[in-house]
Amino acid sequence: MRNSIFSIAIIFNLACLSQEKQKDSLFIKFDKSLIDKVKEQNKNSFYYKIKDCDKKEDLVYFLEKKKYYNLKVKKVKCLKEVLKKSNAGSKKNKIDDLKLAKYLSDFLVFFVRRNEFIKVETSYSIE
Repeated sequence: MRNSIFSIAIIFNLACLSQEKQKDSLFIKFDKSLIDKVKEQNKNSFYYKIKDCDKKEDLVYFLEKKKYYNLKVKKVKCLKEVLKKSNAGSKKNKIDDLKLAKYLSDFLVFFVRRNEFIKVETSYSIE
């Protein structure tokens, strides 16, 4: 009896872990004054980083995954609006990268540039 309850509990936990949460999409206007596009060395891929006072200890960056064209979107947000909503921005023009990374991990993030929609993956690194 005890073994069967234990087995059922393990199967239930594995089933819960295997279900992936559906993420909402977040469309952010690509603004050159706030975001830099950087080409990776020795690769044919790009990543994007937020301009914020050249901090060295941690960094949020966005890996370019795929481009889409002419999508129909209800709302495109400004990066400043996203920073405010995530509580990652501060008055001293610094960004709390960890807070921003945690907030953005709940979304499928797209940068919007005219009719081009760039799907990106949010990444966080500590040096």
